[in-house]
Amino acid sequence: MARPRRKGLGYFPLDTHFMSDRKIQRLAQRYGCNGICIYIAVLCEAYGENGYYACYDGDFCFDIGFTTGQDEKLVKEIIEFCVQIRLFDSELMEYRQILSSVGIQQRFEEISRRTAMQIDAELNLLAPKIPQTPPVIVTETGGQTAPVGVIATETGVSATKTTVCAAKTPENRNGNTNKNTTTQKTGFYGYQSSNDHGEAARRAEILLMAQEATRGR
Repeated sequence: MARPRRKGLGYFPLDTHFMSDRKIQRLAQRYGCNGICIYIAVLCEAYGENGYYACYDGDFCFDIGFTTGQDEKLVKEIIEFCVQIRLFDSELMEYRQILSSVGIQQRFEEISRRTAMQIDAELNLLAPKIPQTPPVIVTETGGQTAPVGVIATETGVSATKTTVCAAKTPENRNGNTNKNTTTQKTGFYGYQSSNDHGEAARRAEILLMAQEATRGR
């Protein structure tokens, strides 16, 4: 019978600049070597049991305290401080009672690339957060559909309506529009009709020539 596949890891890396992390420095400043020892013990529990998280149940603090030789109440206080300074994810701790972090999951993925182990989607802190978009309500107004709650801005386009006044042309007795409407144009000697075929212009030219001849006398 095949041996069941192990969920946890046999080892995990500890960076050489581990003590240079500002969060680790805060933990060491508050609790000294006890804080560092308990934090590393929690990492061993997370990597060794499930690979990338540890279940924070009623016996967890007792087990860590027994392993490190520390008081159970001190272990609980240090773990809560680790959550406060974000060494562990606060949401997973509050809603799921699970100790994990982005760093823990990143190291787990780097180690388990050669295996088929994957992080549970509900606990995955590495997956991008996709915001949920509210449903779009579509209403019909004047024969056009307009989504409610969606603001669309148009730049550079200004639409204005101009009022058009249509004048009625006089109609004849048969009800037809009079097409022989005379259009007045301003000429040299006043208004002249557009349908006189240039006669008014010729008359004006003759009159001007007569005036010039009279002046010559």
